[in-house]
This record gives sequence, structure tokens and C-alpha cells, in this order.
Amino acid sequence: MTTTAKPACWRVAVLVAAAAIAASACGLTEKPYGEPSSATDTSHAAEVLKTRPSLEDSEKQLEQAVEQIAAAATSLDAGIRWQWNDQRSTLGCEKPFDQTDGQQVYLRFYLADRPISDEAWPRYQDQARTIAAAAGATGFQVVQDKPGHHDVRFFGEDGTTFSVSSQDKAVINARVGCRLPQNVRATSTSAPTPLPPTTASGPPATTQTDRVHALPDTSRESEL
Repeated sequence: MTTTAKPACWRVAVLVAAAAIAASACGLTEKPYGEPSSATDTSHAAEVLKTRPSLEDSEKQLEQAVEQIAAAATSLDAGIRWQWNDQRSTLGCEKPFDQTDGQQVYLRFYLADRPISDEAWPRYQDQARTIAAAAGATGFQVVQDKPGHHDVRFFGEDGTTFSVSSQDKAVINARVGCRLPQNVRATSTSAPTPLPPTTASGPPATTQTDRVHALPDTSRESEL
């Protein structure tokens, strides 16, 4: 008899986490996707991006935060092991940043070899919440919380998002909110190059020497 293998629960959790983070991104959009942001909104959004850290610096910060969240689980269960899984991905930003050079990054999934126990979950959730808040994700949402299935999200106003879930394995995912890449940010925030001095159009200015040589010669008139 032929049997169909069921997908691992952690893979389902990964898909749910990605969908939850994507849903949070959609929630930040106030205008229809079919209409690009106006020039005024885009100009304001570009100025906002200049005040944020670079995409690369933010990605490093979130990677460290993800590893700290994982370490919190290890402190509760010394036997748990974590590893990075899958690949990072980049995408454009939602409105009003859709017409800017900003980008978002989905980090690789940080995957454990086992779930976090129901008994340890409340303490783990509190520790993860503190770490995520320090990285700018102060919002909190419980997606699922029942024996053997826990799923929470932490999110910030700038689009930074963490998703932490535990079924047959624990999974952590994070998204860097809209940021300018370092090379673009360095160009956009640098002082404008001063223009060379301009000269007025028309004939060249007359010097004092020119004025002397331009005087009429009256010496012969005095001899007459």
C-alpha cells in the first residue's frame, strides 16, 4: 500500500511564520497596492529612511537578536541545538517607501532540533519578548498558544518583526524593516558637492589700468 509522507511540522511552522510576517507587512500599508506613492509621500519617506540605520547594520543586529532568543531557550534546555536554515531574501518596501531605494530582508530561519517544552514556554516567551523589544520590536501578538503548539510575533513600527514558534521543533524568523543599503545611504546623506564659482556674462570688467589708457591724449591740444 502506498503512503504519502506528511510534511514535517516545523516546515509548516516556517510557512505559517512567513505568512504571519508578510501579513504584518500588509497591515502597514494604508493605500492600495495598485497606486504608487505620490512624489510628496516618497520624498518624506526617503527622508525618514535617512534617519534609520543601514540595511546591513540592521541585519547584523537582528541576527544577533535571533541568536540571543535562541540562547534563551538553551538556558532553559541545555540540550537544545540551533542552526541557520534556508537562505535570506530581499524584497522592496511597502508604502510609503515603495518608490524609494529602501529594501527589506527576511533572515534565514533559525531552527532547533527539538521543541520548547510547554512548561518552559512562558518563561521563554517573556525572555524572547525582552530581547525583541531591545531590537525595536515592542509590539506583541500571540498567534497560537496550546499544548505542543506555540506561536508568537514581536513587531516594531519600522517593520522589524520576529516570529517564534514551537511544534515538533522550535523555529525563529525575523524580518528587517525598510532600510537603505549602505552604499545608497552614504550617497543620499552626503553633503552636496559645491558648484564652481560662476562669472557674470557680458564683456570683461574694466580695470583701473584700462581706464587710464582709455583717457584721451590732450597733450597736443595744450601746445596749440
